[in-house]
Amino acid sequence: MSAAIREIRRLYPTAHITLLVGKSALSMAEFCPYIDNIVTLAKHNRDKNFAKSYQDMFEIAKHLLKRKIDIAFNFGQFPASQLLAYMSGAREIVVRRFFVDLAQISMASGLPWIFFSTFATFTSDLKDLEDPHFNEIHLYILQNYTRTQIVNKKLELWLSPIDKFKAEVNLCRFTDKKIYALSMGGAQRQLCKRYPPEYYAELIKMILTEEAAIFIILGGNQDIESGNIVKSIVNSDSVKDFTNQLTLRESAAFLSFCDYYIGNDTGMMHAAAALGIPVLSPNCFPADMEMNNMSSPQRFYPYGVPSVIVQPQHALSECKENVMAKFFTGCVANESHCIKQISPQTLFQGLQILKQAVKNGEKELTFLA
Repeated sequence: MSAAIREIRRLYPTAHITLLVGKSALSMAEFCPYIDNIVTLAKHNRDKNFAKSYQDMFEIAKHLLKRKIDIAFNFGQFPASQLLAYMSGAREIVVRRFFVDLAQISMASGLPWIFFSTFATFTSDLKDLEDPHFNEIHLYILQNYTRTQIVNKKLELWLSPIDKFKAEVNLCRFTDKKIYALSMGGAQRQLCKRYPPEYYAELIKMILTEEAAIFIILGGNQDIESGNIVKSIVNSDSVKDFTNQLTLRESAAFLSFCDYYIGNDTGMMHAAAALGIPVLSPNCFPADMEMNNMSSPQRFYPYGVPSVIVQPQHALSECKENVMAKFFTGCVANESHCIKQISPQTLFQGLQILKQAVKNGEKELTFLA
């Protein structure tokens, strides 16, 4: 959303802008120069029923009502945000159209959410966009509403001087070598996105046979075990493990010193893209499963940087016939599943393609199976 926030400020230079953000992303918004204040939301839970979510949002709504909001831009990907936009009391509510299908019903845990989209004063149906990235969806809605062409689509990431200093102190001694960021985390609800740490370790060993490099492992408390596995298999001083040692924003600052990002489809992947760092990522969406415009690789690929997304060639039987799989991640297992079919050798091949793209000055997305 960083590009949309910047463009809203450009279009409304004297406005008072309030950003609503979840607790998990709060630190990434604290140094945003385009907003006047932040309201923190409770962690979104897709499984909450309508009544419970209404109760949780009520205190936030009371705060927003006092501000007498003129415009609420609802860029939220979850239909629950339709309710909050309505409860804000904004004179104008700008949203994208929600299509009522199996995927939306699943995310909304029922249709009451969809009802509140009928109170929007401006709805954009994205009819001129084909398989758009979420960044382009946000900007398209803004462009439709303001009737002003959006030219700058670049993502941004806002760090503090202290974050940058800590990264420099830890990594400046490695600037004579290529530095790779390795992120093995992922949402606990989507364990199918996690590529096995043993496979990453084998990839690192392949890279080290060709070049002297440093690998910094980024992640939280839940990634400590994965970091230990990689360190023990590679058994080299080239691997520096920072799991559970950095804040989210500090991790992003460490990323800014890296030449490449290698890792799962996570927030760190998008932070790397915002920093202009080339991305190599294994993805659990099988190559033989048709993507639609809601499939995660179509909507959430690394934006604006050279990137290679490596896919398994085939969907495993449990996922192949699943109706919901194509709407989201392509794999519906609650573990590393379809993604385990991607070999470290294929990922290494993807890295060579990525390096060539960087050398050629290309910024396209490449899928490799």
